[in-house]
Amino acid sequence: MFAFLTSDSSSTGKDPLTNDAAADHFARSLPLDDPLGTLGALSEALATLPRNPDPSPGQLNVLLTLDRRTEKLHEELLVNSVDRGSRSWPPESAIWDSLLDLSRAFGRAYAHFLRHIRERTSSGIWLDFAPVVLVQLFRHRNAEGLLSLFRYEQLASGWWRDLYDAYRFAQSRDLAARRTQAGREGPAGTLDSLFIQILLLQLMNSGQFMPREAFWAREWLSVWCDALSLQPRGGTRKQGEGFVVDLNDTDGLKRPASQPMRAPLYLDSTPLLALIDQQVTALRGSAAGVHGRGSAAHPGQVALLAKLRGLFAPKPVYVERRGERKAVALMTAQVVGGLPSIIRTLHEEWRMAAAASRVPVTDETTITDVSGPWRAAGVIGDGDFRPSPISLGDASGGSSPTWRVKDRSDSGTLLRGRVDDIARMLPGSLIVLRDRDDSQWTIAVIRRLRRLLRNNIEIGVEHIGRKPQGVTIVAEREPSRAPTLEHQDSYAAIFLRESARFPKLAIKTLLLPAREFKPGRVMTLLSPATRYTLRVKEPLEAQAEFVWTTFEVIKKQSAGSPAAVR
Repeated sequence: MFAFLTSDSSSTGKDPLTNDAAADHFARSLPLDDPLGTLGALSEALATLPRNPDPSPGQLNVLLTLDRRTEKLHEELLVNSVDRGSRSWPPESAIWDSLLDLSRAFGRAYAHFLRHIRERTSSGIWLDFAPVVLVQLFRHRNAEGLLSLFRYEQLASGWWRDLYDAYRFAQSRDLAARRTQAGREGPAGTLDSLFIQILLLQLMNSGQFMPREAFWAREWLSVWCDALSLQPRGGTRKQGEGFVVDLNDTDGLKRPASQPMRAPLYLDSTPLLALIDQQVTALRGSAAGVHGRGSAAHPGQVALLAKLRGLFAPKPVYVERRGERKAVALMTAQVVGGLPSIIRTLHEEWRMAAAASRVPVTDETTITDVSGPWRAAGVIGDGDFRPSPISLGDASGGSSPTWRVKDRSDSGTLLRGRVDDIARMLPGSLIVLRDRDDSQWTIAVIRRLRRLLRNNIEIGVEHIGRKPQGVTIVAEREPSRAPTLEHQDSYAAIFLRESARFPKLAIKTLLLPAREFKPGRVMTLLSPATRYTLRVKEPLEAQAEFVWTTFEVIKKQSAGSPAAVR
């Protein structure tokens, strides 16, 4: 079955999971130049273990060997997909599907050995394996939970039931608080800590977090959860505060309710607040983000910590709705998602309007009315930006397909539709929407995503501006960029005027590609006859794709010649 992976399997006919040596050789022979093929082969190999009704300790060692040998590959693929996003290859969605299949395969194999251990509780040999089997099982359940956040999917009730059953067994054998090595690297931890990590991570599974935010949270929780504990009924707790989990239920952590619970465990989340505050202080005083990946991640990480502080607070934090939502009947909206696609749409509409009017474009008197020809090519085709097509099955194939409006207010809209790729409509992404062809676009940020059925989704968006306008920006090339014949970067951005409606802003702002933003960076905004030299300030919002920022005008001067017009 694995002849294409091993040099001697075709001649010996041996199963690569027969013993520890065969498993080690199998792992070394995997096609590492084909990561998805490697993950698929591993999942296929692991599927053979639960079929054995009477597994041996040697086969458990085989499983542990495979786990140790593939742990680094698993983590590197995960990190690469999160760091590079839509620029990762293979695509991040394909990586996540394969990693999820592998984690499930490992989970099923460890669950099989755990059942065998529980059936032979009188055997000291098998009981000695219980701590490591439980920790590795929970480690892979944690990975499954993380990937479910990436895919915006809820975990099944049977998944929770099996997890709680394993945890109860650990408690019955006094194994939950025992420190055991989890994985090949990292400090030893307890099953209690891993269990709390899983619970808190799934508390985030509400459609409000981007994959990179879930990944950052998992990194922090792996450290923070050592300071937390679950207390049984009668444990020290304040009335109405903290969280509770019922081991006889089939869902995760939740706020205490008035109805009685059969097997409740209480979690006091107070220590988390101090740890979150410490992390904020560390980020603001450091030049690197999680794993030292650079200061560009700082604004996003600090914003995430603020969201986690509210989510994990011992007392519920109620956020007042900024505008009254009103249900809408039989209303649709055109939607374009992603900064590159938005810029492309605005540019095409400007080009068509200019061609239809045949009226020469005159220069503006102030930056309030930036107008004139501009070039979107600075973003289109850039390696960091990939077109983000969003299509419905019944759409005509245009760039702005129709979505159904569920409700709306001055501050936001709830939309329902179907996408080809859910990764293009994640929380934190930009969209523009309007109700008809001749109306003005409203630009918004996706705040919540709910997966309905397959690729049918519901998104809640917050409006950040109206009448977005494309502009051309020129800036000195950053020293870190690859050298080219030119010393300047030219790219398209979005200009937003002051707004008297939500959000009420008395200042002009810009939406820049995230890679182009640096506080204090000086850049030039081009218009037909004028160059505006700007200095960007601190961001109003920073996301993986864009930064929304204020700016100040340093200088205004004549463009000087038609060649300067972009």
